[in-house]
Amino acid sequence: MPHIHATDLVVSNAGSTLLLKLYGFIQDQAAEVRDVTENRLTLRFGRTWLGRILFGDRHAYRMEMSIDLSPLPEANRYHRCSQVHVEIRDAHLIQKPDLFDEAVRQMMWRLRAALMVVDGPQTPSLNA
Repeated sequence: MPHIHATDLVVSNAGSTLLLKLYGFIQDQAAEVRDVTENRLTLRFGRTWLGRILFGDRHAYRMEMSIDLSPLPEANRYHRCSQVHVEIRDAHLIQKPDLFDEAVRQMMWRLRAALMVVDGPQTPSLNA
């Protein structure tokens, strides 16, 4: 049963800078881009168990992140903000919930910093 963490964020998108912020985040985290559509981006973080042995990357927990972008309702458009829905799934071969939760906290902190979050009520982790 994979562990999933879901969060909604509101971020500044003045002049369509959101894509540039996401590009910087992908580069900083050395993420692998798995899929791109008009409003959705799927990334993979971390190395396989063999990659961690070979490269000594002990702290890179393997997980997948889906980022869905959508405009805010009409009433809020003058703020030049977008809504970002983030789902992080545990992609580690042997799942370790404690390590996954810690990796999610760190990843969300880095994502919030990269996107310069304006507002963002967080939803609790979902175990699906």
